[in-house]
Amino acid sequence: MDKAAVYCLRTSLIAIAVALLLAAPAGSATGADEQVAPFTTVAAGTASGIRSPSLVVIRNPTDWTRVWHKHAVGLRGKEAAEPTIDFTQEMVIAVFAGEVGLDTRVAIITIAQNKERLRVVYRIANPQPGPTSLDLTAATPFHVVRLARSPYPVTFVPAVQKDIY
Repeated sequence: MDKAAVYCLRTSLIAIAVALLLAAPAGSATGADEQVAPFTTVAAGTASGIRSPSLVVIRNPTDWTRVWHKHAVGLRGKEAAEPTIDFTQEMVIAVFAGEVGLDTRVAIITIAQNKERLRVVYRIANPQPGPTSLDLTAATPFHVVRLARSPYPVTFVPAVQKDIY
């Protein structure tokens, strides 16, 4: 093989290896004793009334109403309407990033369950410090999900990768 072919092959192999590493969401793999707990997004976006970083587990309607109304401050119409959750069958997990730069996004990547706990792997991508009092370029990103009710404690684990794109 000539030098150009070797270089091309080596570059291709490196690109494939990097692509495979980036495609595997670090921190979201389940252990041998864990199962993926399916969830559905209730709401996600970049504008929340919750202005400080918060990791939230909600198992009853009273807490849900309190958190939703704090979150929905400033929202209108359909976005502000409190979603109905059947807390006899379901629970809610939410991640609020607080006040951060406009390009920051939040995602709950996976939820894994074993016989002792639920493990929520989430990612806050591109976190930047919050705005100054004169800066209008702030976002308050969030991700709220619903899943089958579980009595187990919940642990939140930040994903290793920085980007969710």
